[in-house]
Amino acid sequence: MKSAGDAEFSISTSTLSQAYDYQLDGGLKNLAGLLVDFADVSTVSNVDLFAKRLGWADYIELFSRSAHSELNKQTKDERASKRSMKSTLKGIYDKIQPNVTIVIDTFEYWDKIDMYNLSTGVHFENANTVILEKTRFSLDQGRVKLEASVDISDPHETQFSIEVNADQISLADLLPKLDYFNVKLLADQAAHSDDIDIDIQIEGKIHDVDGLQANEIKGSISFVSKSYNGIAGKIDFQPVLEGDKMIMHSVIDFSGSPVLFNDFFKNEQFFFEDQGRFIAHFDFTGDLHSLDHLIAEADIDLDITNGAVLYEEADIVFELTDVSTTLRGDTADYVLKMKSDALDRELTATGVIENISELIYG
Repeated sequence: MKSAGDAEFSISTSTLSQAYDYQLDGGLKNLAGLLVDFADVSTVSNVDLFAKRLGWADYIELFSRSAHSELNKQTKDERASKRSMKSTLKGIYDKIQPNVTIVIDTFEYWDKIDMYNLSTGVHFENANTVILEKTRFSLDQGRVKLEASVDISDPHETQFSIEVNADQISLADLLPKLDYFNVKLLADQAAHSDDIDIDIQIEGKIHDVDGLQANEIKGSISFVSKSYNGIAGKIDFQPVLEGDKMIMHSVIDFSGSPVLFNDFFKNEQFFFEDQGRFIAHFDFTGDLHSLDHLIAEADIDLDITNGAVLYEEADIVFELTDVSTTLRGDTADYVLKMKSDALDRELTATGVIENISELIYG
């Protein structure tokens, strides 16, 4: 119910950057707290922003404006814009403690990604913490849910935590647009699933000019695909101190159909059949450059159950009950259990392979 000292507003305008129209509807409770510095009540606002289309440049523009002349005179470089945005947000909290609802039909992240039917809520947990909640949007393929917390207390860097749940995402479409996150391992892979579900939890620090620093984040990424050979996995990563510098430590668990090995080994005589399942565990410390680098440097435990290998030249299929392999450095210890129909029994072989990289890469 509206009472004395309250106000309502409705504003229709457009952005300076790209001249996109948007509308602000809302209300102010305890207006005296905004108009009079010594008022003993705080102004609280609820604001709804609606737009058919907005872009990232428009977003930066909206939240970088300030009524203070010293901010208006700042150069419009990236550092100044982000510092201005933080100062503006802190000033907004001090004055009106807003709860903001945003609904945008199409949101452009530069020229890389379009987000459709975006809705989100924004509020301040305290003077330094902005909460992004119940964020939902669609991509060209797939749907995304997002929750985030951002610390705006530092003028030069931003602490954050983020949780993302994405369903039926096309990595084949999405990863090139994001330059594969500058991870050669992702760019090296010829095929990417087009129906993958992903859960991401990350926290860390972004430098407002230099961007995200790989050794200053930690978290986990889980993924599963129902169609691309049943792949599923989880990556846990966090920085660790080695000597006098921080480097990334990653633990990767990955599973799927053994037929995936055919693309990796590119063997011309032996081929894994599409049966059974493999589970691989990687323990790796350092900067991850490629799949070859991961195989060469990580401690790896690999297990294949109920698989089969075709020896094409003789047209013979070997049934593999279980294959357990441990790779440390360039040495592999293995235990192989294979079913023999001729002998009506299971055969077991154990051994050690030195210089296994020669076997893998030739």
